[in-house]
Amino acid sequence: AVNTVGGTTLDTKVAVYAGTGCPAPGTALGCNDDTNGAQSLATFPVTNGATYLIQLGQDPTNTTAGGTGTFTIIDAAPPANDGCATPTAISGAGPHAFNTLFAATGTEGQGETLCGTNTAVKKDVWYSWTAGFTGIAAFTTVGGTTLDTKIAAYPASGCPAVGTALACNDDSGGSQSRVTFAVTTGTTYLLQVGQDPTNTTNGGTGNFRVDDTTPPANDACAAATVISGAGPFPFNTSNTTTGTEGQTEALCLFFNTTAIQKDMWFTWTASTSGPVTITTCAQFTTTTTDTKLAIYDGAGCPTTAALACNDDNAACTTQNLSSELTFTAVCGNSYTIQIGNYSNAASIAGTFTVTESGTPCVAGTAYCFGDGTAAVACPCGNVGVAGNGCASSINANGANLNGSGNASLAGDTLVLTGSGMPNSNALYFQGTTQIAAAFGDGLRCAGGSVIRLGTKLNIGGTSTYPAAGDLSVSVRGNVTTAGSVRNYQSWYRNAAAFCTPSTFNLTNGFSVTWAP
Repeated sequence: AVNTVGGTTLDTKVAVYAGTGCPAPGTALGCNDDTNGAQSLATFPVTNGATYLIQLGQDPTNTTAGGTGTFTIIDAAPPANDGCATPTAISGAGPHAFNTLFAATGTEGQGETLCGTNTAVKKDVWYSWTAGFTGIAAFTTVGGTTLDTKIAAYPASGCPAVGTALACNDDSGGSQSRVTFAVTTGTTYLLQVGQDPTNTTNGGTGNFRVDDTTPPANDACAAATVISGAGPFPFNTSNTTTGTEGQTEALCLFFNTTAIQKDMWFTWTASTSGPVTITTCAQFTTTTTDTKLAIYDGAGCPTTAALACNDDNAACTTQNLSSELTFTAVCGNSYTIQIGNYSNAASIAGTFTVTESGTPCVAGTAYCFGDGTAAVACPCGNVGVAGNGCASSINANGANLNGSGNASLAGDTLVLTGSGMPNSNALYFQGTTQIAAAFGDGLRCAGGSVIRLGTKLNIGGTSTYPAAGDLSVSVRGNVTTAGSVRNYQSWYRNAAAFCTPSTFNLTNGFSVTWAP
């Protein structure tokens, strides 16, 4: 190829002949006036070692009085992947380089109805791409070239049969192209890159990408992600879609729209009764991130109106397009959080937090007291007070076991608290049945299949399970089924000679029915 493109501003015309000396009429091997503008690119077949005559000038209709510049002679052989039978093998997202400058227009992939009224893809090159994920792939030249491209994807490597295109696009986001199609890990797909036949550009270079754009699992409210506690909880709306639920809530009317674009969903269970605040304030890297947030009663897709909704909250002083809302929660109740964008433009990545400021849940029911109401009396008549275990050498009232937090398998925040004990070791344990049997200086109230939860050191007569670093009660106790009843008690050392020869005592029992 003799090429003046990029070497001059002159409107050129070039021709090429075999041999030397003045050529005979009609013997030109190649000739070109305008390509990619007013400059020229003439291609011609060559043989190694042969000599060729190059003529450089301008079209007779051009009145310019000549000019200067440079031209290049380049190898214009078609690329190796010019045909669909010899695609270039690629994998991963890329970017993957392409060059259609000297590509021919093949016969395959030219009659796909998905490619629009003009089904052809001119000056096409081919790639076989193997998926590294299962989901939705986005094949795009947007941002990778200035060439006006046209692309298509097919279900396997090798030349495609007519009508098998998975996707095809000419212009998306300007003159570049973007398609999405479903893929399976390890499966190979055929990708075609070229241009529309009406485009007179003589090909070009650039790169394309094949990105994983699979929506997150909680893109739909029916598959909300279960969370618990305060967070922060990460979210990213890059690949989310805009669902149909939660788009017409009256409380969500801000700036003339009720919609929450590119939304995703979470289910959270309250461990207190009272005010709960959900916020995205100051949890992004830019101040222009524009979130929108709603909360609904119950788990999964909302069946009633939103409890609260917010677009921009003035409380978010450093990022005033962030969102914050407050609602009144009921202990143990589940709520569904919808979070997304105000507009359908930019995607958002960040976190949100949940702050509870109400009254902690009462997680269960105390039973088996050492005040004489149990089926068995305290061993030495060492009666405690109502609600506690049997009396000890340091506490005539007896020790107490209570619980707080949320006894839910989805969001276990249950904390067992023992009090009124000596400053000694206390073993917290779980049983599957309720019993009443004299044991040491007290009553054993939890029996059946027993699991030791953990040993704690009492400070000021008090300890808790779990503490920092401990497994939750449900995980340590292997509670996996909603509705399961488990019984808890604390066994503690009481070294002083007091009642029986044994030097230990126990709190009352505490029974919990585990919620979903």
